[in-house]
Amino acid sequence: MIDADGVSHDVLEYIWEQAESDGATLRDVIAALIEYGTPGMATVEEAGKLAAHLVRTELLIPAELDGDDFAPWSSSPGDSAERIERETLRIAREKRLPLPGEVVWLVAPQSSERQPEV
Repeated sequence: MIDADGVSHDVLEYIWEQAESDGATLRDVIAALIEYGTPGMATVEEAGKLAAHLVRTELLIPAELDGDDFAPWSSSPGDSAERIERETLRIAREKRLPLPGEVVWLVAPQSSERQPEV
């Protein structure tokens, strides 16, 4: 079970379903926080923190879109999480929403044993 610091089951389930089907973006994480999260958590910065946590704990894989497929990042989970946090903070300072896939695509591992207990 993941420890997402009080993030609701519904938020995590929404993100997981997006990651399994079409890949999730930070906009999907924001949408999940708006729909199911705690008021005030639906910010670009908080979405970045949550996405980084899901990558750092290896629940989701950071990737970029390569044609019709996703190419996983070659960096470690920790380095990938730091990159997500850094790029998300930049976007938050610019006071805008990220473009689809701008920072990261989050994809589910192929193994169903990694599915979160949400």
